[in-house]
Amino acid sequence: MELVFSLAGVNKEVNENLRLLKRNLKERIIPRITQGDEDDIKIVHAIMEEFAKCLLDPTVQKLKDLNDSMSELKPILKEKVKLIPFFDRYPKLRHGFILLINGFCGFLAFYVGINFLHVSTDTAFIAGTTLFGTLTLAYINYHYNRKKPGA
Repeated sequence: MELVFSLAGVNKEVNENLRLLKRNLKERIIPRITQGDEDDIKIVHAIMEEFAKCLLDPTVQKLKDLNDSMSELKPILKEKVKLIPFFDRYPKLRHGFILLINGFCGFLAFYVGINFLHVSTDTAFIAGTTLFGTLTLAYINYHYNRKKPGA
């Protein structure tokens, strides 16, 4: 007996299959519709017919079969568009800019502590330097642990 899923279903297997369906649509089907040739469109048409049948009578097995047929296609991933290509050419400037922003945040914490929270100068200084150090270490951690392009 097959399990019929609904929108309010919390079945783990159904949720995983729906997540995979979303990724398959995003990475395999939609790029083939927008960029594919005639053969790709024919393959996508057959898969979309299967998808329509799955929507009319939703079962877990049909969803698995649909995901299996979509997974046979190679994914077409888009390249990320760089928002600020200037900083890619000048990485030292990017590091300096980040340190400047971190320093400004630390100074802002110091200023707010002194003028608005009325804490002692020592406490405000500790708060400012702690914020600066935390933000700087977070940036260093991000910078050295991110995936390098082409790696």
